[in-house]
Amino acid sequence: MGERRDSRNSSAKFGAGRVFRNLQLFESAPVFEEDIELEYPIVLLEPLAFLLNRMLEQVCARLAARALAVQELCLKLELVEKFEDCDPERTSTFTRTLRLPVPMLDAKVFLKLLQLDLQSHPPGAPI
Repeated sequence: MGERRDSRNSSAKFGAGRVFRNLQLFESAPVFEEDIELEYPIVLLEPLAFLLNRMLEQVCARLAARALAVQELCLKLELVEKFEDCDPERTSTFTRTLRLPVPMLDAKVFLKLLQLDLQSHPPGAPI
């Protein structure tokens, strides 16, 4: 019976605004991704590698700031049907996922792995 009285008393205090408690913020899991919108489609892998290098360095810098590493890389590219056609409705998505054996944080290694993967599995259309 004493417990019941305490619970009513604490709920009355809480309802009256006399109970203070610290707020606990909910922080969603961070997602580390980069995207870029191109003015013209890219046909060759070399210009794509230049852009990928810049984006990988930015992602790695943000990961390093949180003392995190990567065990999986996911690359999504929007392909256009024709070089002259950049209509977003006429695009398809090309996705490659690289799973690493150990967590790493090296943009140069990531770039080389993506280059080798794209050479062995080319997108097949301008990006």
